[in-house]
Amino acid sequence: MNGFLGGGQVGFNYQVGQFVFGVEGDFTGTGIKGGVNALGATFNNTVNWTSTVTGRAGLAFDRWLVYGKGGVAWAGDKFSTNRYSAFSSEITDTRIGWTVGGGVEYAFAPQWSAKVEYNFMDFGTKSYSFAPGFSTDIDQKVQEVKVGVNYKFGGGPIIARY
Repeated sequence: MNGFLGGGQVGFNYQVGQFVFGVEGDFTGTGIKGGVNALGATFNNTVNWTSTVTGRAGLAFDRWLVYGKGGVAWAGDKFSTNRYSAFSSEITDTRIGWTVGGGVEYAFAPQWSAKVEYNFMDFGTKSYSFAPGFSTDIDQKVQEVKVGVNYKFGGGPIIARY
């Protein structure tokens, strides 16, 4: 599976010396799609969106912040297959799982920063019934690489002290 994504985030950071602690939530619309063809049967998956709520901890130096994060993740999925009949069966579901990740952020102006971040999301294995008496186990993991620009609202320029 692969595709592009775009979205937004909101969060709060607190800095003590070089240590930065925070919480953030994000929502991302995606175009992640993939499929498998085997013995005349097809199985397709589309991840329409992902969302996370995470804690974040990092180390700031000069204008840089290196951080790790972890928390809860959601994914809006659409699965379809023609494995059990000549017609395609479709299921939509919102899955919940966990996420870990990390990144680096650079404060290029008092209220502005840019970041590159990697997130791994694991939604575990769940059984879906596409036809009566038949089920398929789907183990889902999503990996995202994000590039973003952040604007810090209110208060002093804490981010510029990185």
